[in-house]
Amino acid sequence: MSFMLTMVLCSHLEMTCMQPVTNDKKYSSFKKCMMIGYEASKILLDTIHKDDVNNKQIYVNFTCTEGKSI
Repeated sequence: MSFMLTMVLCSHLEMTCMQPVTNDKKYSSFKKCMMIGYEASKILLDTIHKDDVNNKQIYVNFTCTEGKSI
């Protein structure tokens, strides 16, 4: 099995989300994909000014979807 990470940046306050982004990287396990998702979410939030995150209540949503074998 392999898993693909899809991430979406959303605003809770505005009740909107950007288009989902999926890279071509495949992960060998669900756990590995999830761990990368959490790490990438932190990195992404760190690039956004704290006032924007707080004022718009920005959050990252992500999923790991099973795909074809590596």
